[in-house]
Amino acid sequence: MRPLYSLRLERLTQTETIDTFVVYLATDELPADTFAALIDEEVKRNLVPDEVVIVVRETSRAKTVTAIRDHRELRRVRHRLAPHATVTVIGFDRKGGEVDREVATGTGVKSSITLTEIGRRSATAIFFDHGGFVEANASYHFRNPSGRHTDRFMRLSNLLVCHAEISIIAMTLLPLIPDNAVQAHVDTPAMFTLVSAVNELLWTLEPGRQPLRCDSFRSYLGVETYDFSGSDTSVVLISATSSGSLGSIVEKREVDRSRIAHVLYLGATSPRFPSAVDLSFDKKLNPLGMAEARETYREPNCALCDSGSIPVDLRGDQFDLSGPEFEPLTLKKADAPERLASTMDRLAGSGAFGVSVASGATSRQYLVNADMLLVAPEFMKRLEYFAKTHVPSSTRECIMLDEASEQFARDLCARAGVTPVFVARSGVDGLDRTDTQAGIQLNGSPIVIAAAVIESGRALLDISRDLRKVRPNSPQIYIVGLVKSVSATRRQELERTLVQTQEPSPHRFAAIEELVLPSAAAPNAWQAELMFLDDVVSGGAHLSETLAARRDLLRRTSAPLMDDLFVANGAAPLVLQPGFVFWPSELPERTTAKPTQADVLYTISAVLQKLRTTAPKPGARALRANWFQQTLLDPSNLGRFNDGVIQASLLRAARPTEIDFSGEVGGRLDAARIIGRIIAGAHRPRGEAASEALIALGSKRLRLPPAKLIDILAETSTHPPLVAELAALCRRRLL
Repeated sequence: MRPLYSLRLERLTQTETIDTFVVYLATDELPADTFAALIDEEVKRNLVPDEVVIVVRETSRAKTVTAIRDHRELRRVRHRLAPHATVTVIGFDRKGGEVDREVATGTGVKSSITLTEIGRRSATAIFFDHGGFVEANASYHFRNPSGRHTDRFMRLSNLLVCHAEISIIAMTLLPLIPDNAVQAHVDTPAMFTLVSAVNELLWTLEPGRQPLRCDSFRSYLGVETYDFSGSDTSVVLISATSSGSLGSIVEKREVDRSRIAHVLYLGATSPRFPSAVDLSFDKKLNPLGMAEARETYREPNCALCDSGSIPVDLRGDQFDLSGPEFEPLTLKKADAPERLASTMDRLAGSGAFGVSVASGATSRQYLVNADMLLVAPEFMKRLEYFAKTHVPSSTRECIMLDEASEQFARDLCARAGVTPVFVARSGVDGLDRTDTQAGIQLNGSPIVIAAAVIESGRALLDISRDLRKVRPNSPQIYIVGLVKSVSATRRQELERTLVQTQEPSPHRFAAIEELVLPSAAAPNAWQAELMFLDDVVSGGAHLSETLAARRDLLRRTSAPLMDDLFVANGAAPLVLQPGFVFWPSELPERTTAKPTQADVLYTISAVLQKLRTTAPKPGARALRANWFQQTLLDPSNLGRFNDGVIQASLLRAARPTEIDFSGEVGGRLDAARIIGRIIAGAHRPRGEAASEALIALGSKRLRLPPAKLIDILAETSTHPPLVAELAALCRRRLL
């Protein structure tokens, strides 16, 4: 059990943006080794924050401060944080209010963040991390027990996963517990866990206090008949609401309004009853909150019904529903991210794209070679345009994000006709706001931050924070060669954060090329392939020379894969044929260098990632994976995209949940038939992706009904040797 909950957030003040790392301690003692590991991991991943805030029960505040200052295990933590970050410890009392805060280490001032903001933003983050919404799809929506139709509903039980997370939500609930309350009436058994966490806090903060007894009135099912007697010493806790209607019914049962409270609230108007957590958007206090409440309708005026969606009744006090609804999705040209075709038109064949098979926290599956970008003719044309339109002639300094960005920065400035002083990322700490150049004050002069390739943009945010100290009056111009982002929304959020300034001269952000791609943590099909080969070898199988060489290739993580991503049935590699729907029609014939397998994989990955991050709206085409709905890639995609290299890209880029055809009746039969046809036709053009299909099966990323595998993997005299070998290895592992 991990006793710490942590959240990295940015806070807006009137003068600056503060990068804050919040740690909530759910136990009485600070575990030094766990806390040190948490700080090390966070700094390694997201660099040092401006401040660290530790939230503890008031009874633990003093000894937590002492541990931070003196514990030998935390010496490395103090060294890593100082002098950049101040550590502030905040203690809360039985009412969930702040008692005091104290700087445990660091030279800065106490953090000004409030417990209310910490609780609200933490609960919102937990809500999104664990999928607090159950969403409708194009076929159906929900009719909740109040009679309203809606495209989504909140489910508190989805959030109750981790002890520390439950405890911080319980902290937000403390102010709503009356001093004399001995009984909690709750709307769902999921609340029992939260009330237990409240009792745990009260036991420590108010020794001798009688714990809350807890009963469920089963939401709308039981609210009219439940015995609310003795309400003068009770509290009614409602798990989640957007309207407050259930609370109004409870109030009509002669329960005092002051003793009714919500845990989660998301509504268009102010709630009638107090809430522990408001999930709505607030630019300052909850920037990750929801800007819009869910849409609700009353019969017969329901826009969802009018669009052909079927209302599904929610029953039970936990709004229980049946298991996952499977939706097959067929890829269409319109599913591609905006400007993907033009981006690939410029970069396909450049040799810039590759895939890493390395693992670890700092590994990147989708690797972009900055050096190859800088010799791509179309990229350099755009770089020259961006240099002339975005780099001010008065630029005197240029910060280079990393070594890979050095040549990019120099080319950018050369084409802009400026000769600034080039500063490495590590050299920013050596700058001072009093620096001058040729008698000119540098603080106030434009400063260019050049990055060849970025993913999350976290390093740019760190530079932005540092420049606020040494160049507070300088317009900052961020120019990136290629932005890899997991969604268009994340890319926009990064830009909004970087350009924000209180100065009259605005900051700017410009990206020469952009791609929507999965995160570094996405499932890696090549690592799964290596595990497959390692597993069969450890089981006694002998690999042919071809597969042994492939295994060795996958073990060499120093260089990315480009045109050796996929395993062909024979000696000839998989190549793209004309007519790829996601590229301009004249590609690949007119490119000087032929597109690589990586170019095709990046394209398919971008299309799938865009579908995964489509906003949750009824009728929207999207890939969804949660407890209620699971979108599968329609097996017919492997027929529509009949080039082996595209089929291989689909099998590699898809997440295992998106090609799991083991449990859905119609789709699994189609998948078994299509995959079986590809493998059976391995000696023909239609089966050129047979080896890739077998690797997907053997690595257990692609799943088919077990009963069908016997026929699909059967020995066939027409199989090429490699296909026959892979089929035998699959039989060994799967049957």
